Amino acid sequence: MVAEKAIGLLSDPILHKRFSEAALERANTEFHSDTIMSEYEAIYIQALEGKSME
Repeated sequence: MVAEKAIGLLSDPILHKRFSEAALERANTEFHSDTIMSEYEAIYIQALEGKSME
């Protein structure tokens, strides 16, 4: 059950720290402004060229 897993995560300081660090790393990597800007630029270019965004 999800609630049990959440309680386990919050109850285990070492596991909580590992998950927190991994989440921060992922957020910094996948949602970095350079990454997001490149993705938006690609979408805008496709839109201006009338291409499908598949």
